[in-house]
Amino acid sequence: MNKHTYSSVTISALVALASVFPAITSAQEEVLASPTVEKRKEEVQQRTQERKANVREKRGDVLERKEKTQERAAEMKASVEKRREQLTEKKAEVERRIAERRANEREKRDELMKRKDDVQKRWEERKAKLLEKHKEIIARHVDKMTKRTQAVIERLDNLANKIEERINILIEREIDVSAQKANLERARAAIVDAQAALDNAIAAFKAAPQTDNPGEAYAHARIIFEDVKAATKEAHRLLIDTVISVK
Repeated sequence: MNKHTYSSVTISALVALASVFPAITSAQEEVLASPTVEKRKEEVQQRTQERKANVREKRGDVLERKEKTQERAAEMKASVEKRREQLTEKKAEVERRIAERRANEREKRDELMKRKDDVQKRWEERKAKLLEKHKEIIARHVDKMTKRTQAVIERLDNLANKIEERINILIEREIDVSAQKANLERARAAIVDAQAALDNAIAAFKAAPQTDNPGEAYAHARIIFEDVKAATKEAHRLLIDTVISVK
């Protein structure tokens, strides 16, 4: 095919296409104008509106959730603040109670110390009274004991005098009473020892309360008094033997 022929064909094709195009355009308009196309168009518009409505609804939900989140955050913040205030108040209350308890403990401790001092003072006073009463009892007992012992010594001395009178009568009768006279002398010596020991015991008993250790002093006085009893017993034995022998 030569160049002239190619041009003729091209022109023919264009002429044919130009004649067809109005028909295609007409067909498209008919399609677009058909009920199906309108329905689909309405459906697209409806879906678009629904999508927009969904978007608005979702946007509203997001805003609502955001507001609720903000409200919860505000409530949580307020709750935290309230809790912090409660903890602060509770801490202050605990500290106040601790301070009150410590104050009460100090007060009770001071009261106990005062009561202890009062009890100690009363005990010291009672102890002093008991000691004084004990001294009075001991003094009365010692006085009674020494007076009774003094009476025994005096009776022994009187007995010795009577025995001596009896021995003198026997001597005047020229009776040998040398052994009885020797016993009498020993008895009188024992009576003298008893009197001396009694005087020492009385002095020791009287001095005992004023010593640093009254108990030990009383014990020492009792030891001395034992010497008195031993001497009186010895004098009594010798006098009885003498009386029996001079009858």
